[in-house]
Amino acid sequence: KIPRHSRSIQGNYCKYVCRERVLINFKSTISSLYCLSIKIQRPLLISLVIIFSLIGVYALSFRVFDLYLLVLFGLVGFLMRIFSFPASPFILAFILGGMMEQSLRQSLTISNGSLMIFVQSPIALTLNHHRVSYIYCSILKKQEKK
Repeated sequence: KIPRHSRSIQGNYCKYVCRERVLINFKSTISSLYCLSIKIQRPLLISLVIIFSLIGVYALSFRVFDLYLLVLFGLVGFLMRIFSFPASPFILAFILGGMMEQSLRQSLTISNGSLMIFVQSPIALTLNHHRVSYIYCSILKKQEKK
């Protein structure tokens, strides 16, 4: 007697094998295209990225304002690179800023506007202690390098 679930197991196995074959073909195609993109000269590659970025931003919403924002953030990124500012904190703040603001508003609503909610609990005290010690150690490391 054939087990009741053997057909579904066989079907899943066949799907798995077919998917792997497709992925192997896809990976070989993408890797060959990637090797070709490495051979492109840097000025041409940068100009292609700029052009496709402009086309993509405009095609998304058909607003010129979005193009101005793209150029503005591109200039900000360029200036950050010139003045050796790390981009990751800026990107992290830009992405998480809205959620952090909402959480701050929620915490202040719970505590009736009192800022003591950030220092009352042991967890908050521990996190604040780690934050201050991290900043202090960073300052000490910068002074040691000088």
